[in-house]
Amino acid sequence: MKKTTTKIKHVSMLLFFIFATACSSDDDSATSTPNVNEPIVNYPSSTISATFFEAGNSAAPNITWNGDVGTFSLVTPLDGLSINANTGILSWTKSLPQGNHAIQVIIANSTGQKSVNLILQNKFHGNFTHKFEGTCSYELHFSPDGSLRVKYMRGADILANGSWEINDNELTASYTFINDNEENSIRALLVHTSTEVKLEGNWYNGLGATSGQEGGSINLKLRELPPGDGIITIRDSGDYFVRFYDSCGAACCFSTIQSAMDAYPNRILTYLP
Repeated sequence: MKKTTTKIKHVSMLLFFIFATACSSDDDSATSTPNVNEPIVNYPSSTISATFFEAGNSAAPNITWNGDVGTFSLVTPLDGLSINANTGILSWTKSLPQGNHAIQVIIANSTGQKSVNLILQNKFHGNFTHKFEGTCSYELHFSPDGSLRVKYMRGADILANGSWEINDNELTASYTFINDNEENSIRALLVHTSTEVKLEGNWYNGLGATSGQEGGSINLKLRELPPGDGIITIRDSGDYFVRFYDSCGAACCFSTIQSAMDAYPNRILTYLP
C-alpha cells in the first residue's frame, strides 16, 4: 500500500512539473519581443581625404540596423564638419582646418551604441601670390608632399625649389634660387576663413627663417590672379605700386590707382588691395 501511494505522489509531481513548464513557456512566448542587436556600420575607408579649401563629403557607409533604426552623431565638433544623422555621410565646408583630424562617429539605437574611428585628411596646399615687400613678388606653389616651387607671378619657369612645413597654423618654408643659389625663407601665420586663405608674416635672407634676418613682410593669398599684365597694390606707406606678372620689374610710386594706370596705358593692370 505504501509503495502504491509513493508511486502516485511521484506521478502527480511529474505531471505538475510538466504542466508548470508548459505554462511558463506559453507566458514567455506571449510576452517576449523580437531580438534587437546593435547596428553594423562600415565606412568604405577609415581614412577620408578632403581637398584644402574646397567643400566636399564622404561616401555613405554600409549600414545594417538589425531591425532598429538609430542615428549617427559626432563625438567632438570640428569647424566646418557635420554628419547626416540618418545616412552617416560626413560633409565639410571650405572652413575645414588643414591637417589630419581624428573623427569619432557614434552610431546608436535603443539597445546601445557603438563607435567608429576615422581619420579626415585635409592637406594644406595651393598657389599663393600677392605681396613681397622689399623684393620681387613671387608665386609660391605649396604641394601636399611638402615641396615648394617659386615662380614669377603668372610665370611659367620655376625660379626656385624648396620645402615647407606647418605646425598648428604657423608655416615655415625655405627655398634656393636655381640661377644663383640665393637662399631665402618665409615664416607666416595661416589665416583661414570661410571666404579666403592668407599667409601673413615675413620673408628672410637665408634658410630657416632666422630672427634678425628679415627682408620684408609678406601678404600672400590663395587664389588665381586675374588675367592681365600686372597688379596695382598699396604699400604700408600708402603709395601705390605696380607689380608685373612676368618679371621682377615694377614702377613706384603713384599717388592714386589712376596715375598708375596712366603710366602704363598699354598695360592691363588690376588693383588688388
